[in-house]
Amino acid sequence: MTIARSLRSLAAAALAAGLVLPAAASAAHGPGGAGGHGGGSHASVPGPGYHLDIRRHKVSGTLSWMSGTTVPATLTVQAGSTVITVTVSARTKLARGHGGRSGLAELTVGDRITADGSFETGSTTTFDARRIKDLSTAYTHVVGSVAGVWIGGVTLSPARRGSLHSPYWRGEVVNVTLSPSTKVISGSVTLAASAVNWTPVPALRVQVTGLYDTANHALPTLRADRVRILGTPDRPDPVATPAATPTP
Repeated sequence: MTIARSLRSLAAAALAAGLVLPAAASAAHGPGGAGGHGGGSHASVPGPGYHLDIRRHKVSGTLSWMSGTTVPATLTVQAGSTVITVTVSARTKLARGHGGRSGLAELTVGDRITADGSFETGSTTTFDARRIKDLSTAYTHVVGSVAGVWIGGVTLSPARRGSLHSPYWRGEVVNVTLSPSTKVISGSVTLAASAVNWTPVPALRVQVTGLYDTANHALPTLRADRVRILGTPDRPDPVATPAATPTP
């Protein structure tokens, strides 16, 4: 009799435990099941892994090195305290901060970039990029006066305060780089940058269109694609050297 009562007590205890444990597990997970989010894959990863899981398709950081300007290429990105190797293939799309098309040649060490893609299998430091956006660059224009000339370009003083289309402010000094591919328009004639006299007094007023990079806040740089000469305050007609030779 005593043994039978003991067996019945053990069976009752086991049955109670079987009822309580599932209920406790259900309460812990909430009405949505495991993770309390209806079984969502992100919430199924507990603790620190949760944040890593929802960021596994994006890398953001500062460009610290690049292998070159042709694909395939490799970028080194400093993401907080972690160094990420970002691989760029022929299928990777590159864009500027405002969404315009970009290329590896526009990237500069120090630029802030974001990359969409995925980490290679088994790695947390090698990332295959499908799309890269350079948040430090954008295509813009600025109007100002030539304040100086240096080898490879001119120094410009913006004429008015910054705007959505012109990030420069009056009183700033902007370095404008001029290359052989820069088109300089004087009236109805297109000139080579080397054919223009950039040093008349009063200073030339120009409108520059090109790519600016904000990575170096101390010295903003604008890579000029096109420069239109607006003249000088007392001479509204465009000014060029007498030896200026039109270019096609």
